[in-house]
Amino acid sequence: RLGSSPETVQQKMEIHLRNNDIKSATEVIKNAIKDNPNRAEYRGLAAQFYDVNGKKKKTGKILSQAVLDFPNNAAIAMEYARFLQSGDNVKESMYFLERALTMPGMSLKDKGPVLLSLWETAQRDTSMLPMVNRSWAATKELHQEEGTYYLLLGERLLLENKIQESVLMYLQAVERGYNDIEVYTQIAELCKQTKQDSIARDVINRFKTDFGHRIEILEYIVFWYYEKQWWQDCAELAMESAPKALEDDVQKWFYNLAGTAFFSQDLVDMGVKAYTYSLDIERDAATLNNLAWELGKRSLDLERALKLTQESNSKKGLEATYLDTWAWVLFKMGDYTEAQKKMALALQLQRSKPDATLYRHAGAIEKALGNEDKALEYNQKAKELEGK
Repeated sequence: RLGSSPETVQQKMEIHLRNNDIKSATEVIKNAIKDNPNRAEYRGLAAQFYDVNGKKKKTGKILSQAVLDFPNNAAIAMEYARFLQSGDNVKESMYFLERALTMPGMSLKDKGPVLLSLWETAQRDTSMLPMVNRSWAATKELHQEEGTYYLLLGERLLLENKIQESVLMYLQAVERGYNDIEVYTQIAELCKQTKQDSIARDVINRFKTDFGHRIEILEYIVFWYYEKQWWQDCAELAMESAPKALEDDVQKWFYNLAGTAFFSQDLVDMGVKAYTYSLDIERDAATLNNLAWELGKRSLDLERALKLTQESNSKKGLEATYLDTWAWVLFKMGDYTEAQKKMALALQLQRSKPDATLYRHAGAIEKALGNEDKALEYNQKAKELEGK
C-alpha cells in the first residue's frame, strides 16, 4: 500500500501516542502487519510498541512467531534475544543471540557492542567461550572486507591490553576506507603511548592530507607534535596554519607554539619572528615573558628583553615566574643589585610552591654579588627540590 513504509507507520503511531490514543496506534501496527505479512520490520515495530507499553505477553507472542516466520532475519532474532534476556531466560536468549550474530543482515555497527560485551563476559565465564568464538568467526566471514571489522578487532585488542597489535588493526580499518577523525586520533594517541613513531608519522601525514582543511584538525596535529617534542614539524605546521585561522586567539595560539618550537631548536630569528607575530595580535603577559626569557637566557638583545619583561610584569604584577625573568635579564645585563631585589620578591611569592630554577637563579645572583654563603644556601635548596 502506498505510504505504508515502516517509517510512515511509525510516524502515524507516534501521532496517536502524542494524543494518548494507544488504541488507534495499536490499530495502525496491526493493519501494517496484516497488509505486509512478509515483512519482518513490522513485527519488530509491533514488539517494541508492546514492550514499551508494558505488554510483555504480547511482545513475547509477536516475537516467538516472528522468529518462526523469518528464521533467517538477524534483526528479529536479536530483538527476541533481548526480550528473553530481560525475562531472565538466559539459555534461550543466548541461542537467538548467536543466530542474530552469525546470520547476514545486521550491520557491524549494531553487532559490534554486543560482540565486545560478550567477549568481556566470556573472559569471566569460560563456558561462554565456544559460543563467543563462533560468533566472532562468523563475523569475520561476513564482514572481513569492511573497515569497521578491523576497527572492532582493534577495540577488542585494546581490551586485551595489546596496544601495538591494536594499532595495526586500526591501520587496516583506515586502509579499507574507515578514515574518520576518531580513528585517526585514536591511532595517534596509541602510537604516542607505545612510541611507534614511524607509524605515527605516517598516520599524522594521512590525517593532515584528509582533514587538513579543518583548522581544529591542524590545532590537534600541531599540539600532537608539541607534546611529542617534534619541534621542526611543530614549528613548520604552526607557522603555516596560523594565517588560515579566522579567529585572533587561534592565530595567536599557533604563533606561540611556533615560537616555542623554534626556540627549542635554537632557531632564534624564527622564534623571535613567531612571538612577534603573536604580540602583534595581543601583547599579553605570557608571550611578553616568554620572548624576554628566550632572549635573556641567551644574552641576546638584552635591551629589548628588559622592555619586554618590564611590560610583562606591568600587565601581571606579583607573578613569581615573570619576576624571575626580570631578575635574570637584569643579571645578564650586570645589574646584580636590582636583580637581587626582583628575585627576593619572586622567592617570597612562590614560597608555597617552591621552584628549583628560581633558587638556582637566586644562587647565581648572590654569587655575582660576592655573597658566597647565601649562594650556597640557595643552590642547596635547589638540589633538595630536584631530589638530588
